[in-house]
Amino acid sequence: MPWFQKEILPSNNFRKSEIKKIKPDLLVSLKNEIIAIIELKYIPYSYPNFQPDIEKLLLFKQYAGKPEILLKTNPITGDWDKTKYIISDDLLLVFAVIAHKDADANNLSKHYIINPKQKEDLKNFLHLFGKIDQFGRHEFDSKSFK
Repeated sequence: MPWFQKEILPSNNFRKSEIKKIKPDLLVSLKNEIIAIIELKYIPYSYPNFQPDIEKLLLFKQYAGKPEILLKTNPITGDWDKTKYIISDDLLLVFAVIAHKDADANNLSKHYIINPKQKEDLKNFLHLFGKIDQFGRHEFDSKSFK
């Protein structure tokens, strides 16, 4: 696989440590390194409960550099592929949401990320959001935390 080719994998249960029960919506890998974890929410006319998604992203950040985990299965046999993946030290965390224009999920810095420790944990965090009003008008934007 060329160095620039990235794989996007639907997530499986991790097989080691505390993260084995956590399923992100999408993983992006480069070679044998997980370089991005993506959480998605699509609730265009309502107010999604997004805190568990942010907590999940933060948990993955804690496991950067460890452990080696199996992600792929053989589609014919269902057995685990022996390729091991590691979570990148520069892991990109992405929270993408489409929700009601007034939903807290569209403004994390105002409503959720309030202390310096959380901001440090989210230094490689990308927030993609779409705001939908009651008439179906929409606005899309992004914010990164550095």
